[in-house]
Amino acid sequence: CLCAIVSFAIWSRMIDRIWSGSSLLYLILLPLSWLYGLVSTLIRLSYRCGLRKSWRAPVPVVIVGNLTVGGNGKTPIVIWLVEQLQQRGYQVGVVSRGYGGKSAVYPLVLSQNTSPREAGDEPVLIYQRTGAPVAIAPKRSDAIQALLQQHQL
Repeated sequence: CLCAIVSFAIWSRMIDRIWSGSSLLYLILLPLSWLYGLVSTLIRLSYRCGLRKSWRAPVPVVIVGNLTVGGNGKTPIVIWLVEQLQQRGYQVGVVSRGYGGKSAVYPLVLSQNTSPREAGDEPVLIYQRTGAPVAIAPKRSDAIQALLQQHQL
């Protein structure tokens, strides 16, 4: 379609101008990138100096994620990975933030009665497909601790 080609050309030219530094948007975003870098460095230093505490899970953790949400195939990868580990005899649990779910309480360890409305559709799908325990919470460490309290992993 001609519209798609023209649209691609416009976006491509705009991205080239931003990337090369010959755009007003580049000049606006540059100081913001410096600020982001400074904040990231300060957060990292606060952990190293002991001002902030990190939590280390007592079991191995594998993270399947990306910088973007939706449509990247994370759920099928998680299901495949869980099934592969189960076939090799590992006791596996899955932790999710439960995007799209509206649970009244967190952490929530899924059961047969947990609805997608409560936990989000992807955690429920993973639970149903694999039978592995799944916990959701905005803070991953809370979900891991809930799984470890209820399951031998």
